Amino acid sequence: MVEEWAAIFDLMSDGVSIHDKEFTILNANLALCRMVNKTREEIIGQKCYRIFHGTDAPIGDCVFEKTCETRGHTTSELFEPWINAWISVTSSPILDEARTCTRTIHIVRDVTDRKKAEEERDLLMIEHMEALSLANTLKSLLPICAGCKKIRRDDGIWEPIDTYIHNKTGTEFSHGLCPSCVKKIYPGIKAMKLETDKKKE
Repeated sequence: MVEEWAAIFDLMSDGVSIHDKEFTILNANLALCRMVNKTREEIIGQKCYRIFHGTDAPIGDCVFEKTCETRGHTTSELFEPWINAWISVTSSPILDEARTCTRTIHIVRDVTDRKKAEEERDLLMIEHMEALSLANTLKSLLPICAGCKKIRRDDGIWEPIDTYIHNKTGTEFSHGLCPSCVKKIYPGIKAMKLETDKKKE
């Protein structure tokens, strides 16, 4: 039976390890060894924070400490730069008769592919929201006549742009003609000015 359990232990696709209450790893399966690129001999007897996180002390929000405090299952997801992977760590307590946590079982799963899919989904969602925002902005654009430049109000009435802006903001306008409009509307003014200038000479 012991041999059967050992075989099952090593056939599991998730990394599994057993820890004592001093953070020491008592056993580890082959999947965990492959995950951290170490042999079983290199893992057993080491502190779990050194093997999993490459640190010299427990990290903040440590699932092992939470499990010992609550005597319940604890799961956390985090990115481990030194193995370049997102992992999900579930810690479960082994309790004695007094319900004291004496050891914990850690199950480590590589969730990098799922996290990447979630990031892509979030990016698509952001792009979708930006597209909706742009669509709403376009809906709020003022319809303006390409010929007379009047603006169509919400009630369908067309009114001069200066009147529309004045009614909306109270802005006062002065009126004049730009050089292009002067040339277009009064094409003879420039010729008259040239003739007048010649007479002065």
